[in-house]
Amino acid sequence: FHSGILGKSRQSTSLKMPKPWSIRMLNSSSRLRISSTVHRPRLIQSGLQRLLVWRNLPSFHESRQRKIYHYNVTPPSFNKFIWGNINKLIPGKLAGKGLSYFLSKNRNHLGAYLCIWPAEERKKLILTYNTFRFNNSPEINKIEILEKGIKNDFISNLQNLDMKSYLADDILTKVERASKINSLEVRVPILDHKFAELTFKIPSNLKLKGTEQKYIFRKAMKKYLPEPIINGPKKGFGIPLSNWFKEELKEYVNDTLLTGTPLLSKYLDQEFIKTIVEDHNYGMRDFGSRIWSLLFFEEWLKQNQ
Repeated sequence: FHSGILGKSRQSTSLKMPKPWSIRMLNSSSRLRISSTVHRPRLIQSGLQRLLVWRNLPSFHESRQRKIYHYNVTPPSFNKFIWGNINKLIPGKLAGKGLSYFLSKNRNHLGAYLCIWPAEERKKLILTYNTFRFNNSPEINKIEILEKGIKNDFISNLQNLDMKSYLADDILTKVERASKINSLEVRVPILDHKFAELTFKIPSNLKLKGTEQKYIFRKAMKKYLPEPIINGPKKGFGIPLSNWFKEELKEYVNDTLLTGTPLLSKYLDQEFIKTIVEDHNYGMRDFGSRIWSLLFFEEWLKQNQ
């Protein structure tokens, strides 16, 4: 929530690709510190982190970013002037608003702008936005990481960015919390530091070959695993929040965010929240993640009055 709404993000101090000690640190963060219990903790293995090591694109958004990087070869100043002004003219509820936003950015920094609440929306959302220091924004921190990466290697730089932010602050964190509450110890074999270091030596075109993800990994495992597993479709863990907020949970969203005086109205602009919910219901753009973060914030405020 903090990186999505308040614009704060872990600031990396590493100047190069992850070192052996940093890989060990990331791996150890998923090892659980389980308190004494009457049940013996069960040991399980996790493979979720393979998407960062082998560049299995985790979302439609990153796949689209790769296409933008490939075709948008115009100078950053041109992108900012032309696409930036086009973006301002497109209403928030219409398709093309998000695409024009990414086209207005430096193509080498695209990964830095993939977040729940873009900077322009944060300015409208947060009532005290001007009190936040600009260098606290997640975009600034991520751009610094990307600029220290490999020149003209979009995939490797995106992988490095995810290893230093998304992996440590999101994936390993949520796995640890969910497993601890169920007395589980989770290990991530694919984050073994020697194995992870090896992946950084492999050219990005062998990890993502055309549209085939985890290309060299699939080839290496072909003689060990059956065909349905090697070439099976990706099965994610996402839930249909976008549809729920338009249907089964529509009344809950309206009651929580738009009725009366929600606690979050002390910090966030109520009219802009109403606009976000209405634009989501319009159906051309997906604001499910934004609405989810607002509901989460409101519930957190209720529990911590």
